[in-house]
Amino acid sequence: MTERWRIADLVKHDKLINEGKTLAELILEMEDEVLANAGVDVFEEVFKLIYTKLYDESESGKDKTRVLEFRNYGDSDDGLKETIQDLFNEAKDE
Repeated sequence: MTERWRIADLVKHDKLINEGKTLAELILEMEDEVLANAGVDVFEEVFKLIYTKLYDESESGKDKTRVLEFRNYGDSDDGLKETIQDLFNEAKDE
C-alpha cells in the first residue's frame, strides 16, 4: 500500500461501519497480527498503539490535508516500527 491517506480516507474506510466489526474484534485482530508471540505485555502494547493512533487522527483532524502517519505504506517491519515509535514519542510529548 503506497497511497497516502488523510482523515477523510480513514472515515470512508472505517471497519467499524463498513465491515460491522466491534472494537473488541479489531483489538483481537490487532493482537493476532501485530503482537502474536512477541513476548510483550499485550495490554500495554495495545494501549500504546491505540493512544498513538488516536493522537495521529487528532492531529489530522486539525489539519485535513495532513497525511496520516499511523499506516503501513509498504514500509519494512523495522521502518513501520520506527514510524510508530516516533509518533508515540510525539504523542507523549504533547
